[in-house]
Amino acid sequence: SVGAGADVSLRDEKQMNAWNAHITGYGCSAMSSIDFLKAQVTAKHPELADKFVKSDFNEDAGIEEEMRYIAALGDVIQREQEAAEAAGLHDIVLHADMTGGFRHTSMMMLAIMQLSKYMGIRIGHVLYAGKDRNAPKGSIVFADDIHRMFDMIAGMDEFQKYGSVQALDEYFGDTRAYSEPFRSLLGAMRSFSDAIRICRTSIIEK
Repeated sequence: SVGAGADVSLRDEKQMNAWNAHITGYGCSAMSSIDFLKAQVTAKHPELADKFVKSDFNEDAGIEEEMRYIAALGDVIQREQEAAEAAGLHDIVLHADMTGGFRHTSMMMLAIMQLSKYMGIRIGHVLYAGKDRNAPKGSIVFADDIHRMFDMIAGMDEFQKYGSVQALDEYFGDTRAYSEPFRSLLGAMRSFSDAIRICRTSIIEK
């Protein structure tokens, strides 16, 4: 166990040296994670240097104020979307870094992402810096499928309330890779949905 501990300490030291080298390279004695992200993005894409929009979150806010914050941030996103579309950029993708922060801020981020979808913005990657069973320490972990579960749940709710399978069709996409019982179930749900839409009551009963 002593050898393993020494190996961990050496790895941590290497990571710290790498981090210090980055900071020194940017001519700083210290950097926040946000400043480091901006510096890294700008180094790769200099044209984005003046495109960052800061939106501070009040950690002492109550639920009502947090809801107003989400709505205000939605307005910011919509303004940026309109500016991008005016510049000829119509395929706008939102990526979200869920690393760190208070637990309820993650829920707020999910609300903002869902709000963005209704504005016509495509959701890209949902990621965080951390560790899962199949990745080494310090890896970037993609949680796209976890976020997409909300689409499936919304689709189930849509079918239960309105008899529509549109959201479920969008979630599952090409169903050829799924099992036959599942394809039969989804096919029956589609038939039910079509019957409601054209008022074929005999098919609804069946």
